[in-house]
Amino acid sequence: MADKLYFQGEDRSPMLLGCTIPFCILAGVLVIWRIAFRFSRKAITASDYCICIAMLSATGQATFNLIAYTQYGYGRRKVDIPPALVASKTPAVLFWLNMVLFKLSTGATKLSLCFVYARLFQMADTLTVRISRVINRILAAVVVIFYTATFLASIFQCTPIQKAWMSKAAGTCIDKTQLRYAGHAVNLITSVWVIALPLPVLFKLSTRAREVTQIIFLVLLDPADIHSHTGCVIARLVLQLIPNKDSDKSGQWANTVGNSTSMVELFVGIIAACLVVMRPCFQGVTRKVFGTTIDGTRSRANNSNGLVLTYVPRTNHEEGHITKTVDVKMTSRSGSEEDLFEHRDRF
Repeated sequence: MADKLYFQGEDRSPMLLGCTIPFCILAGVLVIWRIAFRFSRKAITASDYCICIAMLSATGQATFNLIAYTQYGYGRRKVDIPPALVASKTPAVLFWLNMVLFKLSTGATKLSLCFVYARLFQMADTLTVRISRVINRILAAVVVIFYTATFLASIFQCTPIQKAWMSKAAGTCIDKTQLRYAGHAVNLITSVWVIALPLPVLFKLSTRAREVTQIIFLVLLDPADIHSHTGCVIARLVLQLIPNKDSDKSGQWANTVGNSTSMVELFVGIIAACLVVMRPCFQGVTRKVFGTTIDGTRSRANNSNGLVLTYVPRTNHEEGHITKTVDVKMTSRSGSEEDLFEHRDRF
């Protein structure tokens, strides 16, 4: 009889499960595929370590959410949850860990792309590339400093630490609302920054081969992802700004939308960071299935050693005098342009 008194009202947990599980699986498949492909070519770099940290942290966060929503009645109003579950401190601990891991995962995802861009900009020496190189270093510094600071602030948000999940314990806490506002603002700015950074260089390439077009296409997929990512950031900010009369009495139910959008935001970021460097993975599949590359050309063996930007001097004869210009080219170290991003010097 007691069971019929509870778990009868609206259940929002399917919303979180539906947002978390599919995106987690998709991001996990892409990360494993990326790492396995690059490991087989002995091409693991700092960007890969960062994306692994991001994926592990995001998976931990997803796990904590799933435990709270499947085992402790989260997603339902407080009156629909048995008192023993309402009194449990375990969900509060899980959501404290959730907040900590979110900063780690988001920062690692963006730092992964910074390492990719550092490789891209290391060879060429045009003005556009030099400016992009400096901007990338500034971005990396902002990401490291801000997300490290918020990671530590999330851990030590209360004194003593356990007050974060024991609200009635003696002690003090920082203003978590202001911390969230700052996080939303910097998260949004750095997301747009990460996507826009390589585009001026890529669009100025003198060799607009199909391979380069495909790379630009993969980079431009990120804005499609960033619309979802940014939309989630804005949605969570709006939800925080709009007063919710149920948030105090039924936080388990009221916070479900925000928790769901944060999981989408997290995994979409990881997916976007993977797509930028996965052209050779897709190329390898099309070779095996169709016998051609994604360029539409027949596969052939080569010793391509990766994508770099180089500068090529060119002499122009104009009106009786000689001028020198510089073209930016995207080539592999072996001179072949078929297997860009591949082998040991890939990003």
